[in-house]
Amino acid sequence: MAKDQTELLTELKNGSNSFSLIGKVKLVEGGFGGAVQKEKSNWLGVNSKFGVEISDGNVVYPAVRGGYMLDNPVLKKFGKEKGTGLVSIPYAKRHDENILSGLAQYVFMRGAISKDETGRPEVKKFIDAIDFEAYLAENLYDGMDVKVNGNVEYSPGKEDEVYRNYTVTSIYLNEEYKKNEEVTRLLVIMAVWLIFMAFTQARKFYTGMNFLTMAGQFPEYGLMALGGMLCMITGGIDLSVVGTANMASILTVFTLTRLFGADGTMPLAFSVVIFLIAIVTGIVVGSLNAFLISKLGVPPILATLGVNELLTGLCVVMTNGSAISSFPKQYCDFFSGNLFGFIPRRLLVFIVVAIIIWFMLEHCTYGTKLRLYGTNAHVAKFSGINTTSLLFRTHITSSICAALGGLMMLATYSSARADYGTNYTMQSILLVVLGGVSPNGGKGKISGVITAIVLLKMIESGINRFRSVSTYYVTLIWGAVLILALVIDYVSQKPKHAK
Repeated sequence: MAKDQTELLTELKNGSNSFSLIGKVKLVEGGFGGAVQKEKSNWLGVNSKFGVEISDGNVVYPAVRGGYMLDNPVLKKFGKEKGTGLVSIPYAKRHDENILSGLAQYVFMRGAISKDETGRPEVKKFIDAIDFEAYLAENLYDGMDVKVNGNVEYSPGKEDEVYRNYTVTSIYLNEEYKKNEEVTRLLVIMAVWLIFMAFTQARKFYTGMNFLTMAGQFPEYGLMALGGMLCMITGGIDLSVVGTANMASILTVFTLTRLFGADGTMPLAFSVVIFLIAIVTGIVVGSLNAFLISKLGVPPILATLGVNELLTGLCVVMTNGSAISSFPKQYCDFFSGNLFGFIPRRLLVFIVVAIIIWFMLEHCTYGTKLRLYGTNAHVAKFSGINTTSLLFRTHITSSICAALGGLMMLATYSSARADYGTNYTMQSILLVVLGGVSPNGGKGKISGVITAIVLLKMIESGINRFRSVSTYYVTLIWGAVLILALVIDYVSQKPKHAK
């Protein structure tokens, strides 16, 4: 049964009225008509529109709206200083820098779709919609990758229809949006750390064996971080990664023992079946998480935490709370071994998964939909995106990554247990946040997360070179770094209001 207009409008207005569209420009014939004076009116204004294709065949049409009265050509904007209220600006002086400097930043419309002499995006500010529209008409072209911000208004139509009006407040080149300053920051930190280790523990740290060990160890929690990244881009979180990993490792041990016995020999070809076990485990757990979130409306932090506790409890029951180490040792030999003598097989698994996720985010409509959903779930839903399907795909992918991490853990510990890797949950969240993924959703690139993974492992390995520093301090350090990263993200994302 269709919802009536009152229900739809209420549902829409309960969400944020802001939107952020990421996609390719689809120009509309006659979309930029310039300033038009209404019949029997002194109003001179624009109502221009263009399309933004956010996924295949799914085009949203934001518009530039505004103008002024011909008999009173004055723009009125809010002043920067408290208590100033409205500042009246004669239309002819709308470009006067002395006047503009006294305006609050949020009154400006911004465009960065043209480039300066150096080829970098040039941010331009407008206080008049007519000037803004002229700028877009001159610089927009079909197929341009853009990020469009604005406000969405809802109005009733016929029967159960609700009209959504997308009004543009800013537009940027997508390459500007894709900039990941966190990568640069992390690389600087990495360089400083490497220099520090060169002066303090060069003989112990700068060895081929040490780097080989690091390359074989970080895929355990690195895989969990890659999956968790996708969930955080949606504005959610996945706290079930460790429970999923342990469940996958325990099911793998049970399967190996049942088929080959505790002291049997595992054929190399059976590794394909092991990966299938991880994939099936991920599909089941991810589907449960997505169902709780998308169908029952359970907040992601509670849904995934509950599923993690459920999985941990099941693992305890299945193992009687003990470690299970009786299974064919060929498994550990395979996953702990190196290809060509120097490339850890675990690293290859991580690289393959990373490439797949990178392709999904950067070269498929999935990435565009994911960021749009994370920016504003309501806008994504009412822009034609199947948000339920999107959440199912996201959480299934995250759980598969966690299950693959469980396979790596099994090879590391040579046993399976319900409480292995308990600190990996915190580490995976730390890596995702340090990598530039916003906990608020809508922002994140895999390059930042991978850089954070490598950096964290280098720091952890370096700390272990100092005998005077207890390994117990490592968790303390990671916790402090996580809090610091969250504070920095909060400050950087906080809107700049006028003083």
